[in-house]
Amino acid sequence: MSLPNWQDELAGRLLAEGLPLVYVRRTVREMADHYDELLGERIASDEALRTLGEPEVLASSITRDYRHRTWLGRHAWVVFWLLPLPIATFIAYLVYILTIEAVMPCVIWACGVTEESFVLGPLETWKIAIVLVMHLVILALPIAMAVATYRWLAIRLGQPWTRQLPALGLLTFYFAVTMIELTWPASDTPGNYRIDIGTFDGFAKQPVSQLLQTTFAVLLGAGMVWQAANRRLGRASPEHCDVASS
Repeated sequence: MSLPNWQDELAGRLLAEGLPLVYVRRTVREMADHYDELLGERIASDEALRTLGEPEVLASSITRDYRHRTWLGRHAWVVFWLLPLPIATFIAYLVYILTIEAVMPCVIWACGVTEESFVLGPLETWKIAIVLVMHLVILALPIAMAVATYRWLAIRLGQPWTRQLPALGLLTFYFAVTMIELTWPASDTPGNYRIDIGTFDGFAKQPVSQLLQTTFAVLLGAGMVWQAANRRLGRASPEHCDVASS
């Protein structure tokens, strides 16, 4: 086996295990430098590669060392099973605050609500579009933030969780929307706002429209997860990331 082929196999295995691209490049470069040192000691090329080790065994050792650097890396199940709830809690309250301070004022303005009467005025087409966009922002933001958070954690911890991201993202989405609905003022009296994210009690009042809204949000989030997964998987080969030649 030649050095480039050896590098390609090692890089491919490390990337498939979920290790960050920068770390893989640095590791492969260090192995190449060590290979050059062995050649400088007048060791044959094949013998130098045998000294470095088989890519499969070496990749397993490097991955284990990388994951054991931190407590979360050693106990990755904590991230997978226990973090969706606190992450969803943070995301839910962040979305709640953003909605109160930014989205709802825009929706109220677009709908022509007056503070005195809290009565909706006539809606123009462009104002309806604004309302729909703002509502979709509220629907899509939790799952977008969840996907970004889990993607960052997977890379930092060196875990190949790309295929699990849909489950994590959608689980966090439903945690988040549940908490938003539970914390939103429930009264419909003037001065209090109410939002139906499209789950639970929202089905009882407008089952078809709420179901469509929730389905759209879930499909949108699933599409974002799919794109993130494909980008992650697409990088998991030397041909796409050019590790060996860097």
